[in-house]
Amino acid sequence: MNRYFIIIVLFSLCSTQVFSQFPFSLKDPPKETPDTLYFPVDDGIQLVVINRYDTWKKVVDYHEMTQPRALSWSDVLGPAPSNTYIFRNEAGKIIKMYNSQRGYGAGLGFSKAVTDSVSGNFQLLKAPAFVNASEIVLYSIEDYRLFNEHLRFQGDSGFVGIIDLRGEIVVPPIYHGIRPYQDRDHKNDKYIVDLNNKYGMLDSNFNVLFDPIYSTRSGREYSNLGYPEHDWIYRYLAACKEKGCGLISVEGEVMIPFKYDHVMAGHDTTFLAYKFDESLKRDDHFWISATSCVVYDKNFDVLGEIKGYDRVQYYGVKCFLVSKKDKLGVLDHFGESILAVEYDDIGRENGAYVVSKDGMMGIISLEGDVLLPLQFESLDIYGSAIFVTKNGLVGVYSSKDYSLITEPQFQRRHWDMGKYILTDQDGRQAYVQFDPDKSFYVSRDGEKQVLWEKEEK
Repeated sequence: MNRYFIIIVLFSLCSTQVFSQFPFSLKDPPKETPDTLYFPVDDGIQLVVINRYDTWKKVVDYHEMTQPRALSWSDVLGPAPSNTYIFRNEAGKIIKMYNSQRGYGAGLGFSKAVTDSVSGNFQLLKAPAFVNASEIVLYSIEDYRLFNEHLRFQGDSGFVGIIDLRGEIVVPPIYHGIRPYQDRDHKNDKYIVDLNNKYGMLDSNFNVLFDPIYSTRSGREYSNLGYPEHDWIYRYLAACKEKGCGLISVEGEVMIPFKYDHVMAGHDTTFLAYKFDESLKRDDHFWISATSCVVYDKNFDVLGEIKGYDRVQYYGVKCFLVSKKDKLGVLDHFGESILAVEYDDIGRENGAYVVSKDGMMGIISLEGDVLLPLQFESLDIYGSAIFVTKNGLVGVYSSKDYSLITEPQFQRRHWDMGKYILTDQDGRQAYVQFDPDKSFYVSRDGEKQVLWEKEEK
């Protein structure tokens, strides 16, 4: 069978499977005129919904899938319109009426669907379809799905609240916004509320866990609310108030007080709380402006405090790189010294610290033990070999156990076809060969010493 025919058949089957998941046909675009949904009378109250938003959403989704573009169709066709929720008695008299929270977005406007909500009256340009709807149809309304079978509504002055299906107010319209909140376990059983660019949280029953008094770390710096979901640290939230940043639980319990400039995760469920140099701009590089750090353990007890330095940088598991008057050192997370603050440069390489001081270089272990003394003019780690220069001469150490391979005695080193060639003053050569399965040093007399060899499985 022709392989191209097989490919076409498989593509058609996959396309049918994917497109069958869409709530409309890609061949026939969804209608632009919203339905008016009439639900059964429940204990004397009937819910009637002019379903504008979900009609608009289907049109946006249709364009996104049939005409993808860089600028989202929600911006081109926006702003998103609001639904109208009408509650009437058995005699047909309207007793309550609400608008849903108007969606966000700006653009050219989708006049056929949203002119009515933008103008404030409820007369559509086209006559809507009137649908006798069952409870199942409620799931086509996005707010019903997102708010645990409740509806979001917009009260006076644009504030937002929550109503049930009888029109009773569950959450009063006192917030600028309400949206579902997704935790680290991907549960949507809580809700974020925002007011005056601050956020709070409600539980699954819309009870207040904490009032909207916090901003996110990004919101504190850039004057927008941001997303608390982005500020998770080990199931807690990094939050900020006017006096600083701290850590709270999702119930609003303060775990780390609000007296720091930044809070982040450390190793092994520790928490790092930083203070910045106020003389530096907030948009400067983070590590340049961090001058002190308090380390909290998983129970929020203080393990150690690193302070009194010009710069403090988290430098891996249980250690910090610190500087004072242009000299560098390393402290552990208790604030105890690993490397004294006396080096001109410190780098992490080969599972150790490569340090330099007064023009000389050496290697010190992560625990502070000297592996190579501070006596080389240059030091280059390449694979299983360490090439050092002392008194202008090149020597070699093993990068595995830091043992001496050959004393510094060569005039120069150069690369040639998979090996470093070492040449002495008489022109005699030795070399370090790097093969995929092993590397070895060959002396000027032809003696071979294996530096590393791949283990047999």
